[in-house]
Amino acid sequence: MASTTDNVIDSNDESHLKVLKDQILSNLRILQPDIKDPIITSAFEKNKNKESEDAGLWTASVWNDDKEVLYCTYGIHVDLVTAMRTLLRLTSVAVDAKLDKWQKTWRSAVYTDDGLKYD
Repeated sequence: MASTTDNVIDSNDESHLKVLKDQILSNLRILQPDIKDPIITSAFEKNKNKESEDAGLWTASVWNDDKEVLYCTYGIHVDLVTAMRTLLRLTSVAVDAKLDKWQKTWRSAVYTDDGLKYD
């Protein structure tokens, strides 16, 4: 894995990032199935106060089809993999909340002669 202040992505990071992006996209299919082509982006902002070219922070974001930001890890990470992990955590927490809501809905379901009813 690249050093924490290195803005260069090595091959191990690339494969790790692919897995993270696939998991984020999987979460988005649950959260927002109407979005056809979600966009996952990342950006590196150089720290102007540091001498090193590699010093700075990473941001990762998910955008919908209308170019609106859905989730963002605004400039708090020193490497891209950590930024993507945080983005995965954000979408995973949202999936957990949605699944919890669905579970509560199904628990309140009552079978009647007219079919399934919800409280």
